[in-house]
Amino acid sequence: MLKGLRPAGWLPVFYLLALLASLLSNAAPLRAQEAAGLPAMAAMGADVTALVVRFDDQGRAHRIASMNADQPLSPASVSKLFVAADALRTYGAGHEFSTPLYGTGPVQGGVLQGDLIYVASGDPSITQDDLGRMADMLRASGVQRITGRLRVNLLRFGPLDCEIKDRCQALRRSAHAYDAPLAAAATDFGTVAVMVTPGSGAGAPANVSMLPFPIPAVRINAAVKTHASSMALNAGRQTADGVDTINVSGSMPAGAAPFIFHRAISNPPLVLGQILHGYLQRSGIRIDGGVTVEDAPVPADARQLMAFNGQRLGLILADMLRFSNNAIADILTLDLAADLRPGQRQSLAAASGRLGETVLGPGDGQDPQLFSGSGLSPESRVSAAAIVALLHGMYLDTASFPDFYAGLEVPMSARGRTIKRGNTDWRTRVAGKTGWLSEPRSVFGFAGYWRARGGGFGAFAFLVNSRKGRPFGRGHAFDAVRSDISAILQQY
Repeated sequence: MLKGLRPAGWLPVFYLLALLASLLSNAAPLRAQEAAGLPAMAAMGADVTALVVRFDDQGRAHRIASMNADQPLSPASVSKLFVAADALRTYGAGHEFSTPLYGTGPVQGGVLQGDLIYVASGDPSITQDDLGRMADMLRASGVQRITGRLRVNLLRFGPLDCEIKDRCQALRRSAHAYDAPLAAAATDFGTVAVMVTPGSGAGAPANVSMLPFPIPAVRINAAVKTHASSMALNAGRQTADGVDTINVSGSMPAGAAPFIFHRAISNPPLVLGQILHGYLQRSGIRIDGGVTVEDAPVPADARQLMAFNGQRLGLILADMLRFSNNAIADILTLDLAADLRPGQRQSLAAASGRLGETVLGPGDGQDPQLFSGSGLSPESRVSAAAIVALLHGMYLDTASFPDFYAGLEVPMSARGRTIKRGNTDWRTRVAGKTGWLSEPRSVFGFAGYWRARGGGFGAFAFLVNSRKGRPFGRGHAFDAVRSDISAILQQY
């Protein structure tokens, strides 16, 4: 059972402690006539933890149904709820990460006599367009030439190990956009954009190029033909001798609009630096030196030339939750560790170990156990009771709840087709975060809030994990959860 539960600041700790103890002591399996989905999956060999509560007019939670509510299971991307809660309560929805540029020498007659230092702030929202804006802002400040290098400073987190299997493999090769290595300095979540444009007619080679322009750290190896009608592109990245090569093959229909895709890269700080270097030149700033990446204190005599404020945190979290962005979740996890425990560099696993504490308080070392904020770590464990306690705490936090709730998906307006299936109640009275893993076991999760017909709120959390050798399909698990929630919506 969770211990040390801590709600929003004005509520006593014992209040939610008593609530959670009551919910768990009265826990009973969902009756088949109320919700046949999850009991049926459990009968087929899946592990299930589930809890549904309703909030009364005073904000107290009342258990409606539960099934193994205190059993910790793998949460997959549902763990991003813990990141969002901590980030909102620590920084506030209006927070903007500020990335400064420093000069190591004086600026005289438009010339910076020294190096330009990009001091990474751990802003997970930085894009290529932002780098272009930084360059334009520096040029507008009067800098026309830099006699030294561009230095990308990673002091905020320091060097990071890959830790997660997908990211370790992506140091050598990747065919995805979600598995880039983590770093305090990255652009477009550690990816590069590649554009494919058809040739003049069928049989002509298509044009394949990196956006916004070529850089030394990334090469494009293309073998794409223009076809009368067929669209079939394959793209993967391999890394050797510090250079990423993106191999693109297939066909592109004649007359089609340019197609843009993203691939994870092996060295996000270097790529960020080279793109910023190119934008500086494009903006009219001559830079004599190249790009280096460092992990060292900014020189004491360096002078800040400007600072770039990124996207509001509320918008960052909406993107993280709705698109289940793994890079945002794990970078924010490291940001929280750096700011809540300054001077202590931590691995992602160590930083993740205290996720949720701004709402739940210090845990008992058993629940939750998170090794990443993204949910990519299959060894993470959390129970439905812990998730619902987090959701309840955020519901009671009137300052943070609107932005927290805004990041959740309502089935009717969601992107995926699977979540849209269901009756009107399901499609309009539920808002939640899904999670899914297929290896080393099948994992499905869905957690969030539901609305009663009279307008009141409730919260729910469902996690389903397969046992060894007995995988299940994502759609199968979603149908089971939908069936159970729909039965409750029908009653309330």
